[in-house]
Amino acid sequence: MVGAYGLGSSVTSYAVSLEDWSNPLVPGFNQRKVLFFPAPHSAADRKRRPSTPLEDAAFHAVPLGVSGVSDDAFGLLLVGGAAAIGPDVHWFTSVLSQKLEQLLRQNVLGGRRPQAGARADAPLQHHQRGQRPDSPDRHGRPRC
Repeated sequence: MVGAYGLGSSVTSYAVSLEDWSNPLVPGFNQRKVLFFPAPHSAADRKRRPSTPLEDAAFHAVPLGVSGVSDDAFGLLLVGGAAAIGPDVHWFTSVLSQKLEQLLRQNVLGGRRPQAGARADAPLQHHQRGQRPDSPDRHGRPRC
C-alpha cells in the first residue's frame, strides 16, 4: 500500500489474488490495460464490478510497471472519479512505477525478501544488454 488519501482504514488490508480470474481487476493487471469501472446503477452493475475500498464510486485501475524493463505489471493504482485520466495522472503513474520498480529491484538484488504483493515470479531487471545490473554506470556510480 503506497497511499490511501481520503479512504478509510479498510484500505490497508485490501488485496487482490492474482489467481482469482473472476475478479475484473486481474485480467487488466495481467494485460496491463487501464480499466474504468463506472458507479453501479443496479444490482447487475454491482456484480460486474470488483469489490474495492472505493465501494460504489467510479474509478480507474491503472497498471503499474515500467515499459522496456518488463512486460509484467507489479501493481495497480486505483484512481477514484469518473473523469477521463489526463496526462498528469499518466505522468504520475510513470514516475511512481519507476520509483517502485527501483525499490523492488533493490530488495531483490540486496538479498531482502520482496514485500507482500510484489511479484516474486517475475524477474526484475533493468540494465543494458551485456552489462551486469550491479556494474557501475559510465560515471562510476552504482546503478539503482
